[in-house]
Parts: sequence; C-alpha cells; structure tokens
Amino acid sequence: AKDAGLKLVAEIPEIKLISDFDIKFASYESGKDGLRDFALKLYQNINDYSGIVVFVDYRRALFLSNIISFVFQNLPKTIVFTGGRDDKNDAVDSKSNLLNAFQIAKLNVYEVALVFGNRVLRPARSYLNLDSEWNLFNASKDGVIGKIDFGFSPVNLRRQKASGALIFRPDINDKVSCINLYPFTNLDILRSMDGSGCMIEGGQVDNRTVESIHNCKQKIILFNTQGHKDCDRCITSLPGM
Repeated sequence: AKDAGLKLVAEIPEIKLISDFDIKFASYESGKDGLRDFALKLYQNINDYSGIVVFVDYRRALFLSNIISFVFQNLPKTIVFTGGRDDKNDAVDSKSNLLNAFQIAKLNVYEVALVFGNRVLRPARSYLNLDSEWNLFNASKDGVIGKIDFGFSPVNLRRQKASGALIFRPDINDKVSCINLYPFTNLDILRSMDGSGCMIEGGQVDNRTVESIHNCKQKIILFNTQGHKDCDRCITSLPGM
C-alpha cells in the first residue's frame, strides 16, 4: 500500500502547484484500540501542517471520517478524507479526488471533511451513493460544506476558526447499541438497555418514537431516518449530550 501511495502521488505533479507536502502512512486496525491508534497518529502530526489529507479505501472513508469528526473538536485546520474505488476508473478518480482534497485541506474549513468527486461533505451527515460514478457520497442539505468547480464554492460553512484550544478525545466508547426502526419496533426497550448510547437507524420518526427517546436515559443518534419537527429538540435535550 505504501508503494502504491507513493506511485499515485508521483503521477500527480499538479499537487505541487497547490501545496508542499509530506507523505506519511498510518495503518488502521479494526476495533476501538485500532481507531485510537489511528486518531493518535493524526494528532501527533496536526500541529506540523496547515492541513491533513487522508487517502483511504472508500469502504472505510465514511466510517473513519465520522469517528475522527467526533474525536477532534475545535479544529484549528482542516482534515480531509478522500480515496478511490476498485473499478476501471479508480486511477482517474483517485487522482481527481486527491487534487480536490489538497485544495480543500489548505482552506479555512476548520472541520473534518469528506471529498469524493466535486462535493465537500460533513461525514456525520453523509451516506454512500453508489448510483453515481463520480460523487460516491451524498449528504443532507446541511451536510454539504461546499462544491469544487474550478475552485471552492462554499454552500454551508459552519463557523470560523474556533477560539478555544483543540480538543482531542481518542477513547472510543463501544457501549453502544443499534436498533433498526420498523413500524412495529417497540422503543420502550431503550429504557432498560445497558449502554452509554443507542443508534436508531432507518424509518419514520413519529410522535411515539420521539416520546420514547425523551423518556430514555441514553444518548441517541438518529441515522438515515426521516425527520420529525421535534427531532433536534429531543436529541439535544438528552442528559449528557
């Protein structure tokens, strides 16, 4: 993988026109210890560069960028995740994605971004979009940071550079449960589940779901669900959020 990475970057001399850079390699092992080691590698280098580009297989890009977006808070610079896919267009897509990622890494985005194709996305609002040959990921409206079209066009920049110090929290909590939300799902179980949090995936968030979330003591993440007017309120009102 190291030799392939060096070869890929060597084939893109245009990167040098964007920025000077160093190449470093960090392996990723599954599990919370592996995630912690990966995050620590980024932390050890973050003060030495104006931005960081992480090139990773697209099947890991969304997961890793999501984790890192929570591990780092008050980012003083930009961390960009990009990569390629395993098909006949992989080499072309990888080069284009890297060029775009380097453009974003040197800008004042101040958060973790996902760059595939011409979109700059927030990982926590993104999802895989295999129907597109170019933009492998899509996001909800507030998850689109900007677009790249002969330059960066901001769409929804969240904030300016944080005034506080960088916060680094690499310890991953694995006491999290997952529930698929179906019309017949009984969410009363949330009150008795032993864990620090729960991810509710898919389906329509209705009044009954909101009431169950209000009555439980866990932190709740709604993932790939259809919205409800009280969704934001019920999430942010939970203890410890």
